[in-house]
Amino acid sequence: MRGAGCTLNDIIDRDFDAQVARTRTRPLPSGAVSLRQAIVFLALQLGLGAAVLLSLDPLAIVLGLAVLMLIATYPLMKRVTYWPQFFLGLNFNWGALMGWAAATGSLGSSCSTPRRRGYGAPPAGRRGSAGRSGSGSASSCCSSPRRRHASISTIPPTASPSSARTAGRDGCCSSLSSARMSSSAADAASFIRANTAVTSPPLVPEIRLHLADEITPLWQATEQTLARDQLPPPYWAFAWAGGQALARHVLDNPQLVHGKSVLDFGAGSGLLALAAAKAGAAAVTAAEIDPFAAAAIALNAALNALELRIDTADAIGRATAPWQVVLVGDMCYERPLAERLTAWLRVLAAEGTLVLLGDPGRNYLPKEGLTALARYTVPTPLDLEDRATREGVVWRLGG
Repeated sequence: MRGAGCTLNDIIDRDFDAQVARTRTRPLPSGAVSLRQAIVFLALQLGLGAAVLLSLDPLAIVLGLAVLMLIATYPLMKRVTYWPQFFLGLNFNWGALMGWAAATGSLGSSCSTPRRRGYGAPPAGRRGSAGRSGSGSASSCCSSPRRRHASISTIPPTASPSSARTAGRDGCCSSLSSARMSSSAADAASFIRANTAVTSPPLVPEIRLHLADEITPLWQATEQTLARDQLPPPYWAFAWAGGQALARHVLDNPQLVHGKSVLDFGAGSGLLALAAAKAGAAAVTAAEIDPFAAAAIALNAALNALELRIDTADAIGRATAPWQVVLVGDMCYERPLAERLTAWLRVLAAEGTLVLLGDPGRNYLPKEGLTALARYTVPTPLDLEDRATREGVVWRLGG
């Protein structure tokens, strides 16, 4: 788009450029390029720019269309102001807004674009909306099967509720008591039970999980529980698109894991671990370093009457990997983690481990060594993603 702006500028200023020594040698005023050729070249640039723009998220597309007004008017600014470079700066730096919007799905500050404390689930397109305050009637039911992700682990500190609307154990909305609970009276399990509803992901109805219906109330309650501000949202309380797709694939193809030892890396809610156990895996380990997620995994395993092992240590880089299958759902959302993880997974794959990835198109999915095995359309909430559905692709990673 910047190039298109430069071409448009040269087309509009071609007569002026021919009268200035510094610019008369440019292609148009010098006659090296005809006006017709310049217009065709401009159309080509705009077409390529449109192809790239339409591949981005909706907010980025809106911003890309908005900048067209600046691009079109910049060449005229030198005729009406002594500060044309100010408008040129707006044109050139508009890309920063578009990049931020494409990465986060919002124009909010970095505080509203949180990351997960554990291995995590992806920072989805609409993460910025997590900063909104909760609203809605406390009497409406919160057991919507749309949003979820949980995990397994140890008991973290205290639980301090808030007055935010949350989903209780009965699956309906309730207000948490405003009285702060003492650290000795509450643990992660009771916190999860009080702030989530038992429901099933839309693509995996066979498995029930403790999931949140809305991200904001649970996020606020989590911050108060740990007596810390600006904690990342509880990504473990949502079933992300990549994980759902891979879980569906494992359940539909139990031979992939039946009788084998399986690792669910960055388990979150433990959805993949539970799917592997349900499909007949001999031994299942859910690796998750977030203590709240680990507690959720334990609850979800009990909820589904399935046995698995929870590992809260960092699994990446282990020289001796006892697993025959490694399942990874929605982990390629942050470059440092994705690169570190992918390097380790390639080593495992080269040693004969079956490595399966579930991914809905995150930015840092490996570009090489992948074989697509299946594709699923996954319903997704706009609070977490930038669209109503995402295509979850199951990939096999080569060594």
